[in-house]
Amino acid sequence: MPIYMDVHIVPGVKAKDVAAAHNKDLLHQEEFGCTCMTYWIDEERENIFCLIDAPDKDAVKEMHRSAHGLIPNKIIEVSKTLVSSFLGRIYDPESAEVTDGLKIFSDPSFRILLVTKITDPNLVRTN
Repeated sequence: MPIYMDVHIVPGVKAKDVAAAHNKDLLHQEEFGCTCMTYWIDEERENIFCLIDAPDKDAVKEMHRSAHGLIPNKIIEVSKTLVSSFLGRIYDPESAEVTDGLKIFSDPSFRILLVTKITDPNLVRTN
């Protein structure tokens, strides 16, 4: 099945609220043929990103609608390898704190990429 990353824009979002919503997703995932892999929350930018193995985008939407009503603002198909490369994981962190039965963690998806170009002076052609 394809892997989807969805984006929710939720003003005032907090890690505990996202953990509770993720827990609800886990309770409803099988009804829609989905597997909720993990999420990232960026409280400062008020964004939530969910990584879901699902048959299609509609299954992702309907699962969220049924679980807690927070429909994603955007859903894109992604590569598991690229997600892991850029975001460092594709499943919930094992070291996450468990409070009141919820695995709570705040891991923003914001990353900085540095691209450099190095020219070997021995290969530079001079006229």
